[in-house]
Amino acid sequence: MDEGQIALGLAGIGSALWGKRADATRVEFVIRAFSSLPLLNLAVWFPPGLRHPDPNWIQFASPS
Repeated sequence: MDEGQIALGLAGIGSALWGKRADATRVEFVIRAFSSLPLLNLAVWFPPGLRHPDPNWIQFASPS
């Protein structure tokens, strides 16, 4: 089993769970939940207060 199959299986499970949630509440709730996911992405991409100890930690490839 490779990563693609695992991702596809998890996506199917997640969509089934969100579908049950939409049936139990309202579709608008699910739409609002998904519309807030980009904000969560920004919070994960730029975490507050997390700094790398060495400011020169990025290694650039030398030109060939």
